[in-house]
Amino acid sequence: MSEGTISIKKAVPIIVLTWILSMVTTLALVYFVPFILPRSWHGVAMFSGTSIKAGNRFYVSSDHWRIYWFAKPDPLNENTSFRFFVFNSEEAFAPYFESDTLTASDFEKQYFSGILLSFNQPPAGFEYITGKGGFFIDVLADSAKWIITVEAYY
Repeated sequence: MSEGTISIKKAVPIIVLTWILSMVTTLALVYFVPFILPRSWHGVAMFSGTSIKAGNRFYVSSDHWRIYWFAKPDPLNENTSFRFFVFNSEEAFAPYFESDTLTASDFEKQYFSGILLSFNQPPAGFEYITGKGGFFIDVLADSAKWIITVEAYY
């Protein structure tokens, strides 16, 4: 053998050691980095309207997500109401989640300069939900301006 060459027998331990180190590094990245990097809420979908609206579709890729909703009543309509249902696209026969119904009496709150000052249940809220996949929201609203935002945690 010439002076600058290494025999394959001497190179095998170096190759094996390099392979083991690369596997350990890969496993460390795959299993530990998701827990090290900060997770946060990310917007998935937003829907709004003033009346009934069905079939608002969205997809959530995270197991943890939330719905933020807000409803503002029509002050001239005593029959104002708001309610929404979340359905799993694969099991649409039964609601995955359903909100409470807000009626005109629930909307009777004190407003000051457009800011809601509420001592009872406010016409807004967060609903935390688990399970990823395709979903859709049906809204039953009568004379209420509403906004629903879906956010996923990853």
